[in-house]
Amino acid sequence: MLQGVSVVRCIPCLVGLILMGLPIAASSQTETVLYNFPGSPTDGFQPAGGLVLDSSGNLFGTTAAGSETLCDLGEVYGYGIVYELVVKSPNVYTEKVLYSFGSNSPTSDGASPLAGLIVDGSGNLYGTTTYGGYGGSPVCLVDVGVDGCGTVFELVKSSGVYTENLLYTFMGTDGAYPFAGLTRDSSGNLYGTTLSGGACGHGTVFELVYSSETYTEKVLYSFGCTSGDGWAPYAGLVMDAAGNLYGTTERTDKNSGSL
Repeated sequence: MLQGVSVVRCIPCLVGLILMGLPIAASSQTETVLYNFPGSPTDGFQPAGGLVLDSSGNLFGTTAAGSETLCDLGEVYGYGIVYELVVKSPNVYTEKVLYSFGSNSPTSDGASPLAGLIVDGSGNLYGTTTYGGYGGSPVCLVDVGVDGCGTVFELVKSSGVYTENLLYTFMGTDGAYPFAGLTRDSSGNLYGTTLSGGACGHGTVFELVYSSETYTEKVLYSFGCTSGDGWAPYAGLVMDAAGNLYGTTERTDKNSGSL
């Protein structure tokens, strides 16, 4: 029985491991390496986000770098991928690249997904890219091989094939650089945070309102406009039964953090 899964980053080799912990005794566990990213430019490396697990035991995740399309940051990093680890037998997995960012262009489909994914009842995957999706906003010129304030994307599943659907491109004043993943409610609305941007430049909480197969962004809160309300929400959100959202910011006015 799978008790816990984590993704770790290997420095300085810039690859990654996927690990599984199995219960051995009340006071100890042993590690099993499920997959070792070899660090090729096409199959992904730097898996920074978490994993989601389907009913068949397959694992889905993202890597922040590595893809079929190379970027100009060292010319080997790439824009990142979405992958599936297909379970073949206990503790034996085969990687399948579901999508390589930059396949269209980093300015149209996003770059560097640092967070994990969420999945709906049809198997469609939702996530964020921290960069890319550049829409002409001067506030999102960054030196990481691609410009842009970041995106929210969906990978639509059809007959086992995934196609990217870009749901939203951030422009800066509406948020910039989503480091965290998403939360989805029963109506299909998506919620998340951006590290920067917004009305006062210190991050936002946003909702993508779902209606008739389209999404419209609504900024629920802009940080930094009120003293002591926090800056820089790196992490995602949780929602209670009443629809209230809870999260964290890395910093307050005194650079200490808030909850």
